[in-house]
Amino acid sequence: PDGNRIISSSWDKTIKIWNTANPYQLTQTLISENQVKNMIYISSNDTLISSCGSSCLECWKIRANQKVQSIKGVYTDYCLNSMIELPNHNIAISTQSPSNTIVIIDTQQFTITQQIQLQGYISNCSTLCLLNKNSFLYIREGKLVQISTKDYSILYSTNNKSNLKGMFG
Repeated sequence: PDGNRIISSSWDKTIKIWNTANPYQLTQTLISENQVKNMIYISSNDTLISSCGSSCLECWKIRANQKVQSIKGVYTDYCLNSMIELPNHNIAISTQSPSNTIVIIDTQQFTITQQIQLQGYISNCSTLCLLNKNSFLYIREGKLVQISTKDYSILYSTNNKSNLKGMFG
């Protein structure tokens, strides 16, 4: 995350932090409640968010070497596909869920702040990509939806091309 460390996760319930100067030197090991499937590092507050097999997210403070909090039931029993860092200490999460929901989480308070329903836009969440500081993209099977990072409204959809509001602005 900072050029000096590499963070890896495993199905054996561990998150390992390695020193890049000596890749054989393990600097930290964090133990999760379940298998670790995905992670995202938030550099602004030295926080690691991991997703587990128990449909929960875990928040880790790296410098303190401890788990701070867990949120259970964030993405039911479906697989978490993608996590991206958004402005203002938020992350967006997409899942392989029939509800077609993107979950927004505040990484400072570690709370769910919003759920964006994409019914009628696209089937099953897939990839998220930060486009610029004002919006991010949700991509699935050649279709895309552009979502505002300010109010999480839908700015553009391939289903409604007349709704384009400066995608690359």
